[in-house]
Amino acid sequence: MYEKLLLAASKHHAMISVCGYEKRHLDNWIETQAHPDIPTALPGTEALEYVLRTHFFEGFMWNKLFDKKLFEPTDRRLDTNLHFCEDLAFVTELFIASPIVAYIPEALYHYCISPQSSMVTFDAKRETELVARHKVLDIVKLNLPQYPQYARHIKAGYADAAISMLYAAGKYGQHRPGLKRYLQKESLRYGASYFLSSETKIKMKLRALMIIAIPVASVAVWGWLKRRTNVTWYPDEIRKIQ
Repeated sequence: MYEKLLLAASKHHAMISVCGYEKRHLDNWIETQAHPDIPTALPGTEALEYVLRTHFFEGFMWNKLFDKKLFEPTDRRLDTNLHFCEDLAFVTELFIASPIVAYIPEALYHYCISPQSSMVTFDAKRETELVARHKVLDIVKLNLPQYPQYARHIKAGYADAAISMLYAAGKYGQHRPGLKRYLQKESLRYGASYFLSSETKIKMKLRALMIIAIPVASVAVWGWLKRRTNVTWYPDEIRKIQ
């Protein structure tokens, strides 16, 4: 993987190179993201949209290679006060600073989600994801005001994160006083961007409304639907390995 990323960066004189990936979700759902329609080289500010939209480059670091020159400014570091989505905030800064980003539309990285992963469980550290997403919004508003759609993508991601946290809190029995009301409020803070997004499937919007309205009961309702209908919140292009 890294050899191909390095070759792509060299070929296109890019400071960042990105590859597609395969992610194995719980219950053996396999998500493959490799998009041959995306240019193999594009400006960093344009490539950033594929970071901010879901199911493209994503904001994690493990499918990317970075030129060390991007890290030379002393203030460009991961925020150690953030414990979730800190990489998204950092990657956003790096993409803005990179004149060219190279892309390889092959799933070269393979990632398996553990049942104990912070992506599917809930604890106090996960709440810093909302802080991180607000930081990303501030970075984009400051540096890229000419791309208002980027702010909409971030706001939709913020709402989706809050809804996911609300569901996880109910599923894992997190009933701290005020937590449910706080997450319900945050789910609706940028709800318009989420519910009006054409990239959000109808079934996802219905599920989100159910979680916001009855967060604890939604765990049992969604579990029942999955058993009876095999419905999933994953995108249609994701396949299940029997």
